[in-house]
Amino acid sequence: MSIRFKFSFMIFVLLTSVFINISFIYLLEKYSSNKLLAVNDTHEIIIASNKLISLINDAETGQRGYLLTQNLEYLEPYHIGKRDLFIVLEFLTKQVQDEEQKENLKNLKKLITEKFSDMQKTIDLGKNNQFDEAINYVKRGIGKNYMDQVKAVTAKFIYRENFLLQTRKGNYQSNRVTIMTLMYVELTFIILFSLLAWFIVSKSFFEPLKLLVNSTKKVESGEKIDINEITTQDEMGYLIANFYKMHEKIIERENHLSHIATHDTLTSLANRVKLYEYLDTSLQNANDTNTQTYVLFMDLNKFKIINDTFGHEAGDLMLQTAAKRFKSILREEDELFRIGGDEFLIVIQNIIEQSQIDVIIKKLLDSTFEPINYNTHKMELSVSIGISSYPDTANNKEELIKSADIAMYEAKKNSEENFAYFNKSMMRRKSDKI
Repeated sequence: MSIRFKFSFMIFVLLTSVFINISFIYLLEKYSSNKLLAVNDTHEIIIASNKLISLINDAETGQRGYLLTQNLEYLEPYHIGKRDLFIVLEFLTKQVQDEEQKENLKNLKKLITEKFSDMQKTIDLGKNNQFDEAINYVKRGIGKNYMDQVKAVTAKFIYRENFLLQTRKGNYQSNRVTIMTLMYVELTFIILFSLLAWFIVSKSFFEPLKLLVNSTKKVESGEKIDINEITTQDEMGYLIANFYKMHEKIIERENHLSHIATHDTLTSLANRVKLYEYLDTSLQNANDTNTQTYVLFMDLNKFKIINDTFGHEAGDLMLQTAAKRFKSILREEDELFRIGGDEFLIVIQNIIEQSQIDVIIKKLLDSTFEPINYNTHKMELSVSIGISSYPDTANNKEELIKSADIAMYEAKKNSEENFAYFNKSMMRRKSDKI
């Protein structure tokens, strides 16, 4: 899965979730506003309902004052109460939404209308100077009966509104809890999504970058980096994989150049450069293990004659054949070097007795008995070997090579043995090839 797809998908999920959440919260807020409006309307209905009885009482006070005093000025409270009462009833008619309350309000309006018709009847009698008859009518209690019914229906209406108020408050609070819960869910989602995004970014960017930085440090220190460390299969993984492949090619090229610099191209043997590095390790091993390290300096006899007689191809064949034969008889811990035109050198470690070297020298000389076939010719292979040891006859690698070289020239003088161990009397030889 590519990094682009991962991030596109994350952004899509985030934006979609935010859009859905915002839309849902908007609808809940709108619904909540309606609930709050319903609560406020119910409060106003209850307040208005509580005014009904008071306004009827005001109107009734004006009616009775007029009948008792026969003074028309006392009718003013009656008219004001009646006017305000029907304003309140009109308000309630518009505000009430509950079907049961609409029915209660309808009954209440009917009773109030009958109550005011009853009061108006006594006022009309008074205006006709029939005050005694009007007072007697009041005493009959018909108006009081209407008033009791109005109070009962009003109380029922107010009780119902209080019940609706508590219900609507509960709905509003429940809605607010739902909104808060949704906001907490959204916050939790954002936190979890952020953690997921951080995890993906870390896996897709930070860890590969850390791996890349560590790899560059390994490259700087000369260590080999492992392509198996790559875990991502995306653009970063592709980038790091190509970096690793490039590094492997560089290492391969460096190894190739290093091999060329330290090995002979004709025989593939290590050369003089590698010899000095190897001797450092070998002499240290001799010190650590209390053993001897021997150097066998070998020179092919009559090589120049063969090279001049049969040509360079014949000479190259002789060198390659000699290298293969010498290499085949050495132990695993021994090392063969080509250090010059027809010169070879063997480093032999962990020697306790000289007899061990005698066995190896015999095998080396025996390997030269079989002639080398070149076209129709048979070329004789012969070698002279000079032997020196550390620490018996040399104190360092330079002396070790030099003394073996001197011993090799002594061996050339001895056609019977073809090898010689170095001793100090050989130092009188003036020719020093190294």
